Amino acid sequence: MITPIKSFNQIDIIPGSLVILDIDETVLTFPQLTKNWWKEKINYYYKILNDRELAEKQALDEWIHIAHTTNPNKLDHEAQHNFINRLYQNNCELIFLTARDRKLSSITYKHLSYIGIDKDHIVHFDENKGEKFNELLSKCYNNVENVIFVDDLTHNHQKILNATKKYNLKINLKLYHIDHDY
Repeated sequence: MITPIKSFNQIDIIPGSLVILDIDETVLTFPQLTKNWWKEKINYYYKILNDRELAEKQALDEWIHIAHTTNPNKLDHEAQHNFINRLYQNNCELIFLTARDRKLSSITYKHLSYIGIDKDHIVHFDENKGEKFNELLSKCYNNVENVIFVDDLTHNHQKILNATKKYNLKINLKLYHIDHDY
């Protein structure tokens, strides 16, 4: 079951959990990127180029330029700070799973640091979050019983659920769909 939330303070923390957070539009955003930015940019470039693949590449290139030239905003600032502190108090391990390309690892860690997230947290890069989720639980966190996954995109939750079923992962999984009002 996917639980819709508006704030980090709505997440129930189970002590000793592995907590996996998405990055973009979950913990941070860029001032000029609205919720509909991707759709609008792809449609804009598609009208010009008449090629969906090229339109997506142009939108991605523009996003990468923004990521390299703009400082992000922390989403749900106070609640996010309190949430991370509660994770520490409850002996949870926090990692990040982003669809960003691994080539953006340096700027990704810079963005997290800019919003006050300790650079010691591991960031995993993979567009297919379900397969990466299975890999993480199979290789790195195979003794974990409780997992909390937070993402702003419901199709990523579905990928996690599909991987859990496909690989018969025996975990207590809590999925949170965060939709910030910004």
